Amino acid sequence: MRFSTWNIFIIFVVLLSFTQVSFAQDASSTASSNESGGFFESVLENIGGIKDSVAEAVPASQSVLTVVTEKRLTNLAANISNRLDGLSARLRQISSRLEVRINKQAEAGYNVDAARASLATANEFLAAAANDLKNIDLDVYRAFRSLTPKEDWREVRATYIKARDNIRMAHTELKNTVNALKLATPVAAVATSTATSTQ
Repeated sequence: MRFSTWNIFIIFVVLLSFTQVSFAQDASSTASSNESGGFFESVLENIGGIKDSVAEAVPASQSVLTVVTEKRLTNLAANISNRLDGLSARLRQISSRLEVRINKQAEAGYNVDAARASLATANEFLAAAANDLKNIDLDVYRAFRSLTPKEDWREVRATYIKARDNIRMAHTELKNTVNALKLATPVAAVATSTATSTQ
């Protein structure tokens, strides 16, 4: 049984809704939610719309997708992958800038241990997201070329959601890093006070 035009339209509308958020963002912005204006949250929420709706649009009796349908679905899945890759790359840039800022504050005598810990956790989440997405193009290709695209799409969808969740957690940790830097206090000058009191 082949896809009807209506099923293709439904799938197109569902996947197209993931591509509605623009990546235009000022290069000088930081991970702070106030400064980012909710940019990351809005993209993550749009990607959060990855539901079973795509899988449900594929009839259970579907055995093989048409070439046109396969190409459309592959392109729309690539849009999701590109969004996730773009977010991950942007957060890695922010992470690099925060590392520089942490080092500057440490040199200025501030206690930045909490900020370093949050940044390390954020980088772990970003690495996990990159690992989740490293074979996604091949997974999408196999899912839409298989004899059971509905079941195989569910596995791809799970991968997208796992990557999205890791990116979301990385974003949260980067915000925590910014907050920790704002709250960082100068390290007490113990040696100076001791030397002064002995004289």
